[in-house]
Amino acid sequence: METISERNIKCGAAKPTGGRMEILALQKILEIAATRKFKRTVIFTDYKNAVGALKLNWIAHWDEKNYVGIKHPYLWKSIHDLSRQVKFVVYKIKAHANIAPQETADQLAKGFLPKNIPDFNNYFKKGSE
Repeated sequence: METISERNIKCGAAKPTGGRMEILALQKILEIAATRKFKRTVIFTDYKNAVGALKLNWIAHWDEKNYVGIKHPYLWKSIHDLSRQVKFVVYKIKAHANIAPQETADQLAKGFLPKNIPDFNNYFKKGSE
């Protein structure tokens, strides 16, 4: 498994909120996976809406309803389009559980550049898929 640990991958918003940044990060990883033609992408997230949208397929229902009542519909539409181009699996992880890669993602979301980006391979048990 390859871990994307590039520091030059950036995304942001003019008026960032926690939820919006989580959605942008999700959009960015799917965009990278599609562009680089990854065979399979593993997404770890503590964001409930990301898990629901992609793992529980809420996004298909939102799309059928034209994203009415959904915050940031243009982002979710983009994610839905990208998700059809990429083979992926989503894992829910507990927030603020001192999981090194998750803490790194939180730091990046807040605009900090961590000194080290941990390798997810140390946190992913082979055969647990």
